[in-house]
Amino acid sequence: MRLKELLNFIVMKKFLFLLLFPLFVFAQTTSGSSELTYKELMSINSMETFLKVMIENNYSKVETTESTVIFALNPDEFGESTSFAYYYTADNRFWIQFSRTGTVAIGTPQEREGVIPDSAYDKIFEIIKRRCRFDAVKTIGEETYACYNCRQSKFSGLIGLRSTGRAGIITAFANKKVWDLNR
Repeated sequence: MRLKELLNFIVMKKFLFLLLFPLFVFAQTTSGSSELTYKELMSINSMETFLKVMIENNYSKVETTESTVIFALNPDEFGESTSFAYYYTADNRFWIQFSRTGTVAIGTPQEREGVIPDSAYDKIFEIIKRRCRFDAVKTIGEETYACYNCRQSKFSGLIGLRSTGRAGIITAFANKKVWDLNR
């Protein structure tokens, strides 16, 4: 009888392991990665708050010049990253580029590399469209942005968004006068 109880115990243990294993696997986050949020972006109003947000989200400083500070999210040995963030000290604004690509339909026959519909950029863009007031479409050089006025933002000005398909860009234009000249 002891052998039968032991076998039942082993079978139950394996059953529980197989039942609970997916919960443990999917509950884990990738070590060292992070995702910027709408609330964090709206809090940036100075170099200090930009640095705070970058550090708290595991971005590394990769370059500093007289007028620009550049960060990358977990850059590899070649300087490549899925997200870059720039802070321009001359006009007190930020520019953040997010990768929108990755593996789509993981674990299915349709698994492939492509644009991920729920990237950090897409999540923030959806919140901005809901919470902020659309102001205008602006073109600066070759780049066209959909611009929003966000009451929750700590900076004075507009937030501009644009997508290149494979990347999403969010920038703050703190100096409203520059925007008014380009209308």
